[in-house]
Amino acid sequence: MRNLVPLGSRRWRLPMAQDPDAAPGGLETVVGSCYDAQTRVVYVVTSACNLYGIHIGKDSGGGDASRPFLRMSLLVGGGGDGALADEEPALPARSVVVGVEYIAELRGVCIAAASGELILVAPDPDDDHATTTARGAATVGEAGAKIPAGAVGPECIPECVGAVPSGIRAMRWNPDGEILLVATGDGQLVCMNKDFFVLAEAPLGASGERVGTAAASLSWRGDGAYAASLTLEVGDAEPRLRVWS
Repeated sequence: MRNLVPLGSRRWRLPMAQDPDAAPGGLETVVGSCYDAQTRVVYVVTSACNLYGIHIGKDSGGGDASRPFLRMSLLVGGGGDGALADEEPALPARSVVVGVEYIAELRGVCIAAASGELILVAPDPDDDHATTTARGAATVGEAGAKIPAGAVGPECIPECVGAVPSGIRAMRWNPDGEILLVATGDGQLVCMNKDFFVLAEAPLGASGERVGTAAASLSWRGDGAYAASLTLEVGDAEPRLRVWS
């Protein structure tokens, strides 16, 4: 196994909005992020349930030209203002975000909320013409920054693609973006395909019983053949590590 070697680092400050649930004058904070290597875009989700997009780039002189181009609320219908603002919000109420991943197969960002919502922010796969037309008209995003080709833009509508009544404790896609694992609040491990249809379910409890999960973490092996779960069940003092195939 090769060790990871850092090739470079870059820092920038993302202009945050005020957080209505924070102390007076308090700003929202970053709670999750993911990266699309093809478009060189970092997507960030904040405590106020806003989704930001930042294009990582350099100017002609080699200097840092990274700029935010997207700011979208998951709590507002259609993601914000405009003709689509009357759409139902993907997230009906503010919730803690427990997972954020960019899925190349879906060309979008998948977000899991502790309240149980699975949210997908991606172009409509059945309406490529509308997406292309909207992208052509919206070449400038947040703060006057250009929207990278192929990136999630303001024309994409946040959609709730599934809901877990007991809540979600963790979410993890396999390396090729075909299979999704979700750890639920009532101690179930749910396996879905990329269309969010349930393929299998299994209890996370050691005895095969459904035990409430206080906290969880999921990960996949690099080839996607095995997955691991680290869970802290209600009543346990120590977490349990399990491997799934």
